[in-house]
Amino acid sequence: MHILTRIFVVLVSLLAVFMVPLVVVSTMNQEHWRQDALDSKTQVQAIRSQQTSERQAVLTREAQLTEQLTEYSQVNKNTDACLYGYNKVTPPKINNTGKIGGSEFMGVKLKNAENGDFEGKN
Repeated sequence: MHILTRIFVVLVSLLAVFMVPLVVVSTMNQEHWRQDALDSKTQVQAIRSQQTSERQAVLTREAQLTEQLTEYSQVNKNTDACLYGYNKVTPPKINNTGKIGGSEFMGVKLKNAENGDFEGKN
């Protein structure tokens, strides 16, 4: 045999001997990375599930608060209507002298504001 052929055979043999451990390590690493990928996928699914439930809880709470706000608004509107006898609350007018002016103050018609005479709603 020629010397180059012998060198070639030796190199191929060494390459085969060194390839065996590399293949074993590669196979083990592949199993490890596959398991890590499955674990990560499971964690992502759990986090998404938790996020969905928390989002639903927030939406439920928002709906409750909106309902309470609507209820309080209606109660406030009804209270104003009962207190002042009409649906809109209008503040009394104050003229430059600091006295209350106008012919009506909080649903009460004033006859003579100077003398303190007034006539009730009824």
